[in-house]
Amino acid sequence: MKQLLVAVLVAACSLSPARAADSGLFVAGDFGLATYSGVEPAPSPGKFGLGAGYKFFRYLGVETGLTTFGKSTVQSGGFSAELKARSFFVAALGLVPITPQWNVFGKLGVTRNHAEASNSLGASLSVTRNSPYYAVGTEYALNAEWSVRAQYEGFGKFENGPGRMKASAASIGIAYYLN
Repeated sequence: MKQLLVAVLVAACSLSPARAADSGLFVAGDFGLATYSGVEPAPSPGKFGLGAGYKFFRYLGVETGLTTFGKSTVQSGGFSAELKARSFFVAALGLVPITPQWNVFGKLGVTRNHAEASNSLGASLSVTRNSPYYAVGTEYALNAEWSVRAQYEGFGKFENGPGRMKASAASIGIAYYLN
């Protein structure tokens, strides 16, 4: 039964006329789960991202976007602390077509990270830093305009010094090509 299902899926994908645009503008949105390091025991928040880009041709483009991370709250006894973060990135986009409908991609660029922390004692801290940005993912074209995406992103450090806050995220989303 599994072999039949796989054969039907492969046939459906290969017969589909859908193909993502080879060049032009696109907008994208995604949501997922982020992971912080260097700020333990802050829990991992959700993340929401919006982006836009331009494909010069099938293999190369640029993308920019804004990611907002959900609030992380830590409570211990009568004490609490809250962490909020966001990141803006600009990156080169490289694509490798696997089939006419399916691409794998990588992004490499720079991000502007900002984080704010506060606690129940009234203390607060705000940090901002530029950091290297990378992402790897895959995209499947549903038709000439719409595609679904899955990606893993590394946002780098949010502050200076060793062992400081870093963020990464895994997400799923959609892209719309303005043909």
